[in-house]
Amino acid sequence: MTTVTISLPEDVKALAEARASQSGHSLEDYLANLIRADAGLPIDDGLEQELVAGLESPAREFSPAAWAEKATVREAPGGSVNGAPAHPRCR
Repeated sequence: MTTVTISLPEDVKALAEARASQSGHSLEDYLANLIRADAGLPIDDGLEQELVAGLESPAREFSPAAWAEKATVREAPGGSVNGAPAHPRCR
């Protein structure tokens, strides 16, 4: 790995640090991802492959009712959501 030193205005540095923190990345990783995105390079090959597979798959239609059903989260007795047990900290 190579080291690059850059100078940023304090407000830009604070913004970059905040965005990096929000995304769960270090400042270095956040900036590297911005540069990769700007260069048009894929950041996540797996995600890109899934998106291409989805685009190449047969089209399916969903009615408004089907979308509403998918968006509905139901809590069952015992604290499960959609059949999955609730996380211990959420009980």
